Amino acid sequence: MNIQAAKAAAQGRWEEILLQVCPEIARAIETKKHTACPVHGGRHGDGFRVFKNINATGGSVCNTCGVFPDGIGTIMFVRGCSAKEALAMVQRVLGNQEVRRPVIPPSQARTIKREEADKKMRRELMNAIWRESKPLDPASDSPAIRYLRSRGLNPDKVLPINSLREHPRLSYWDGGKVVAHYPALIGLIRNPEGKAVTLHRIYITPNGQKAPVKAVKKMMPPVEQLIGSAIRLYEPTDGHIAIAEGIETAMAYYQISGIPVWAATNAWLLEHFQPTPEIRKITIVVDNDPPTRIHPKGHGQEVGTELLIKMWKQGIKGGMIIPQGKDILEDLVDNRSLQERYDQKALSQ
Repeated sequence: MNIQAAKAAAQGRWEEILLQVCPEIARAIETKKHTACPVHGGRHGDGFRVFKNINATGGSVCNTCGVFPDGIGTIMFVRGCSAKEALAMVQRVLGNQEVRRPVIPPSQARTIKREEADKKMRRELMNAIWRESKPLDPASDSPAIRYLRSRGLNPDKVLPINSLREHPRLSYWDGGKVVAHYPALIGLIRNPEGKAVTLHRIYITPNGQKAPVKAVKKMMPPVEQLIGSAIRLYEPTDGHIAIAEGIETAMAYYQISGIPVWAATNAWLLEHFQPTPEIRKITIVVDNDPPTRIHPKGHGQEVGTELLIKMWKQGIKGGMIIPQGKDILEDLVDNRSLQERYDQKALSQ
């Protein structure tokens, strides 16, 4: 069964399909307003929404987890499944009938052409923001360097990083319009093939604090499929990397252990991380999240465990680091963790 054919057959029926396959986003579909994210939750109920043209595309977006441009992507995100599994769910709702490649009518051809133009525009914008930004200089007193220091990081120890830059004045969008400009940390997210797929932004103030905005951390709409992607902060050593959720957490672990780290940027991408062919060993650095009704073992530890099992099945050696505090950054600031503790625990797994 062809994904493009399924998308075409589902066009105009995505609300019906998603309500059956992903009932936890029913409120977002019915109200067309922000709700708590079905994956990471959220205290303010403003993290997740479906596209206005949901019935045509099935697309959705979470301010923390990223953009899912079509119904297959939305199902993969909410259900945590593969594209093949999502496709099977769509087919069942469509009547368990074989979906053949249709003849594309002129109106749909125009839609595809607009989507291709939008993708080109997103890539041009991504490239422009990257060009306008500059490498992080540990000797400077820029807003980004101040921000890193405020998080307990030592720029002299964690820099340079080629995939992380700073923008002096980046537009902050809210409600479809630019409402402010702030300095920002810019992270380049690459997929397993090494292609740049999108940018991750952390908005900060000139004095290096988190910007006073609704969503301090935002991901630009991707130009390619996001699944498996990460910010490659440091080059692997002897086929070994660590993978963490946030950029600051990743840098903190590198500062403590010296082990090269990549940042997934959110829990969903961490769970669906895919290593590159040269990776033979992986250390998963999770947040020490409190247990909840949905995640009785803590969301961070559950995500890390799922990824660890997947790595073992692929023949990749792995271990998991659980901080004493809520995350590695807290351990670093409180001086509760020695380098030897993390090194020994990671190597023993």
